[in-house]
Amino acid sequence: MLQQALSLFDTGAYERAAEVALAGGEHAEQLALAARCYANLGRYGEARELCERSIRLERLNPNSHYLLSMIREQAGDDEGAITSLKHALYLDHDYLLAYFALGNLFRKRGERQEAEQSFGNALRLLQRLDPNEAIPDTEGMTAGMLIHLIKGISRR
Repeated sequence: MLQQALSLFDTGAYERAAEVALAGGEHAEQLALAARCYANLGRYGEARELCERSIRLERLNPNSHYLLSMIREQAGDDEGAITSLKHALYLDHDYLLAYFALGNLFRKRGERQEAEQSFGNALRLLQRLDPNEAIPDTEGMTAGMLIHLIKGISRR
């Protein structure tokens, strides 16, 4: 079920992917995938509910907390998004995308020092990677591209 749902997700068939994922039972990974599907469809309330159920089943998964932060941000809950990102970073101190997202949220709120600190942590992690290495979950963005982007939006 999960593989089929992932294949559907990869083709952009989000509604069908969510149906297939949810038909597989109450498993954290399937709930999180369905949440991603609903978020991509702009159905943030349903996405948040599914993501929170996924977290209740698997509290120590930083990816689910990161996903919840993205859903919260899209729904206009920046404070909740920051809290979820901090949970993700507590669980995985090297979560590159969480530092990047946190930097963007702090920047958006005008909290420059916090933004620079988060971007600095992301840059520190990016320095460990080959500049041509694709970063997972970024649709092909490379480490070098993300370094360039961060340097462009921060003072570093």
